[in-house]
Amino acid sequence: MTVPHGLRPTYQCGERCHELVSEAVATVDLERYAALLAAVDQDDWFGFWSELVLRVGVPIVPEHVVHRHAKARSLAAEDARRRQPPPPAAE
Repeated sequence: MTVPHGLRPTYQCGERCHELVSEAVATVDLERYAALLAAVDQDDWFGFWSELVLRVGVPIVPEHVVHRHAKARSLAAEDARRRQPPPPAAE
């Protein structure tokens, strides 16, 4: 329902914001994350961004997410390499 002066009800704005934040937190695809950010109305941006920051605890910048995933993969590969048994000694 829209009020006569054209503004959306606060409840509807809040619900849409909660849905977008839940989707943004759950996504692992950077393109989908960018699409979610683009889907936020300009009027709702401040509420969306502050809720997203509070939900994850730190501001999210897409480049940092990609770097964090690459670093995690690199550390996991190094850990797996170190856990492999040493090659047999040459006789």
